[in-house]
Amino acid sequence: MKIDKYGWQFSLDVQKTQLMYRHRLKSIIDAHKQFPELVNFLNELGIDIEKPDRYHPGFSDVIYTFIGSAKSETNYEIDMYGKEQFISVVVYDKNGSVMLEVFGMK
Repeated sequence: MKIDKYGWQFSLDVQKTQLMYRHRLKSIIDAHKQFPELVNFLNELGIDIEKPDRYHPGFSDVIYTFIGSAKSETNYEIDMYGKEQFISVVVYDKNGSVMLEVFGMK
């Protein structure tokens, strides 16, 4: 599947990504408290926002991954703005998977 969003081209295997998240335990992240644009974006990528790879509450730093690749000609990160909230998603493309480091989650 291909998704073009935020100046990025994402090529991904949603089914494999969903399988990866299916058996993880939920963390203290509540999807209903998060910025809806972020929740929808991660969901499109097959990522369960409540089941991160890693979570560092002191830094509001959350790590997610998906199976696939990401390319952008000009961008390093994705910025989302909402009511009194700013989210920054740093994208790292790593040989067959993509790591998303999300800053600013509640």
